[in-house]
Amino acid sequence: MESLFLGICGILMLIVLLLMGVYIAVALAFVGFGGTIALYLMRSGDFSRSFTMGASLLNSTFFTTASEYTFVVLPLFILMGLLAAEGGLSYAGYATLSKWVGGLPGGLGIATIGAQTGFGTCTGSSLVTSLVFTKVSAPEMIRYGYSKKFTYGLISAGGSIGMLVPPSVLAVIYALLANESVGKLLIGGVGPGFTLAMLFSIGIIIMAKVNPTLAPPVKRVYSWREKLIAIKDIWTIFVVAFLVIGGIMLGVFTATEAGAVGSSIVLVVGLVTRKLAINFLPRILREAAESTAMVFLIFISAQLFSRFLSLSGASKAVMIGISELNISPLMIVLGFVLLYFILGMFLDGPSMLATTVPIVHPIVVNLGLDPIWFAMTAIMAIECGLLTPPVGLNVYAVKGAAGSDISLEDIFRGSFPFFLIMILNLALIFIFPEIATFLPSLTVK
Repeated sequence: MESLFLGICGILMLIVLLLMGVYIAVALAFVGFGGTIALYLMRSGDFSRSFTMGASLLNSTFFTTASEYTFVVLPLFILMGLLAAEGGLSYAGYATLSKWVGGLPGGLGIATIGAQTGFGTCTGSSLVTSLVFTKVSAPEMIRYGYSKKFTYGLISAGGSIGMLVPPSVLAVIYALLANESVGKLLIGGVGPGFTLAMLFSIGIIIMAKVNPTLAPPVKRVYSWREKLIAIKDIWTIFVVAFLVIGGIMLGVFTATEAGAVGSSIVLVVGLVTRKLAINFLPRILREAAESTAMVFLIFISAQLFSRFLSLSGASKAVMIGISELNISPLMIVLGFVLLYFILGMFLDGPSMLATTVPIVHPIVVNLGLDPIWFAMTAIMAIECGLLTPPVGLNVYAVKGAAGSDISLEDIFRGSFPFFLIMILNLALIFIFPEIATFLPSLTVK
């Protein structure tokens, strides 16, 4: 009973530290390490031995986690995203799609969503996608008379697609934290990602029809020859998407190998077409290393915290307590979704997963729910949270790139209609789990 009390105190301490603004990795490691020492001290009464046991757990957690081969997938996908951003794939995707759909109501907005979807298959990051397209498509949309609130709000929301479609960094982190198949979780984002892209496109057309001042029609008409020629500029996106998604589904290679293949293709094509310069590589590799180190520190600290909860019995107690509640499993999942909405006001995606997956994932499995479906539901809820104030990281990323061109409040207002569309997509995933589970069921590995 004393161990369980320590585990509950550890959870409360973590919440307090986060509210104080302590960096998430430091808070997780502090509670995990300190809590483990307290557990052994309570059982043995020997501080020296307890500290040694806690240090041993700390050492083994850092070593085993950092040396696990499966985790190589994370830096490879981060590297692929940085190479794609530097290699101009974002502009190529937008320029091509604007020629195909630019004449539709809100056509440039639809082109932006389509390009963000394609670019997302090379980056796996909502923040990077939002940031890049603020520079790529926003100036063009505003030049054609698009409302600034509509433009920047659309880009903020459209970036969320990058965290759903493979290679989603959040899906990889969730899989590693929950010990689930990385490949199946990556493929699980295909359905929700493309469904969200279609809903965004339909929503843009409706909004442009109802209020043409938001997105005036573009009168420039491109010939079929110009449209077909433009496709050659985005063949790299198609190749990378096919290899990453198709290769994993068909079992040709693992998710880790897909990351290596995708990164190599983007690198080689960028160098051959001279859109990437050799002298840029040291900076790109350094940025990839820094991003990987940040995520790994959070992830390893979460593993340490998870082991502390397991030793204390808190994880099991919470799981048993929730499973004995006289409510349906789906209502429990709705509660978790609400939790992610709230956390999204204060934390980034990896931090939300690090603090919750060790607790909620065993509960979901114990309730007999599909872990892939829940993972996609959680990631979609997290993406909704990234549009909500006061933090709203996607909005802040767009504001940082837009500068003084628009206020933060106006971007939040502009993103609200798209936030509602994201809620609709979340509801569809909730009602029709096959959106997230059908393709993973066909995946070989």
